[in-house]
Amino acid sequence: MESMNLLGRLYGDTVTASAMDEQSYIHSMIAIERAVAVAQGEFGVIPRAAARGLPEALEAVRIDTERLWRETRNVGYPVLPLIQQIDEQLPAELRGYLHLGLTTQDVMDTALVLQINSAAIRQAELIAHLGDALSRRVQESATWPAPARTHAQQAVPTTMGARFAVFLSQVTDLTGDWTDAIDRLSVLSMHGAGGTSAAMGTHAAAVRAHVAEALGLRHSNVPWHVGRQGLARLVSTLATFAAVCSRLAKEVVDLSRNEVGELREATGHLRGASSTMPQKANPIDAEAVIGLAWSTIAQVTPMTRAMEAGHERAAGEWQIEWSAVPAAVIWAASTLAVTARMIEDLVLHPTRALDNLGIDNGAIMAEAYMMQLAPTMGREVAHDVVYRAVRASTASHVPLHDALQRAVQEQGIIVAPIPPQDYVGGAAAACEEATSRWAQARTQLAARSTSTAALTGQPIQPRE
Repeated sequence: MESMNLLGRLYGDTVTASAMDEQSYIHSMIAIERAVAVAQGEFGVIPRAAARGLPEALEAVRIDTERLWRETRNVGYPVLPLIQQIDEQLPAELRGYLHLGLTTQDVMDTALVLQINSAAIRQAELIAHLGDALSRRVQESATWPAPARTHAQQAVPTTMGARFAVFLSQVTDLTGDWTDAIDRLSVLSMHGAGGTSAAMGTHAAAVRAHVAEALGLRHSNVPWHVGRQGLARLVSTLATFAAVCSRLAKEVVDLSRNEVGELREATGHLRGASSTMPQKANPIDAEAVIGLAWSTIAQVTPMTRAMEAGHERAAGEWQIEWSAVPAAVIWAASTLAVTARMIEDLVLHPTRALDNLGIDNGAIMAEAYMMQLAPTMGREVAHDVVYRAVRASTASHVPLHDALQRAVQEQGIIVAPIPPQDYVGGAAAACEEATSRWAQARTQLAARSTSTAALTGQPIQPRE
């Protein structure tokens, strides 16, 4: 009996979970066995008649999953019990032609890769949704002034759009990393017991190439039974994506505080409500993203340990992946889904952000005034003058500009007022570059998704 997982129950991405579930896994293992048999028929490893008859016969096979997992607990791995069930249901003339020259891990690893590729179609959609939502926010608020904060304190003016642009740039970069990780992982595992393919004889490489083409994967003469960097890299990339989403969620939490109020999550009847404090509207999406993100990130350490597999086959390290990889894929997709929705539904308060620029009597403009005075008195002196003026402004509750003008008036210096919106530097350029880069990445992502979707689930039939 499965335990209650409230985070997954409320926010889990069901499409990705379906791509990674047991039925998908079983279907993928059967598809691999079918593809191998068809290819072996091509090269005479098994009779051509058997290779032609197996695809249709396999369509009629029904797997008793309760029996499969019961027997797997005895064997340790599901491939032998699966082959036995299949063989029992095949016509007599087709029995005994599946799984020739393969090892269990060949089938299980390739099945996992097929599942990941299927889940990648959904992840690409979620990445696109998140990037598009951020891009719209960048464009919408590119010129809306807001306080930039360093060490959690107001620093200089920026724009809301420039803040979102940093997140969008991270998503753009990670989209490329994610695509590369998926592509590098999409390699057929078909090298037999010790990685030499000896059992398949001289046709091993040709059969491997045929199967890889049929499954939409790449092939290599080098086995990866214990070379797990591809899976580890994917999990690490998904974790980094999740960490960016977590940072974005924390930004929403912090900027939606009553004392800040520069944005808030979508509202609705009882949305984010408290059972005891009627005034509350908690940032529930942001909170969920943080929980989901860290559930993703938590899979990195196990995968690092799994890379210690020794010799030509793991002894326990492989089993770590059985939990860590599906968990990372599902939690990452869930993180992306909720983050995209959160950004899509955000309500921005540019007026409040503008008001926040004026707190502390305009002290946020200290650098701007220092740079205005620097050509006249030098940067170091200007820094000291403005520093003292900030203290005077705070003590007397007068605007910084007024305190600074008093400090330099005996020197005959006029301090020109600087509106915060006139001191945002390259904020507009950052927004433009971020949206432009995302548009390019978005095009590449769409093209890749179309290609992957065309290959995933492609029927595997013998050649005439």
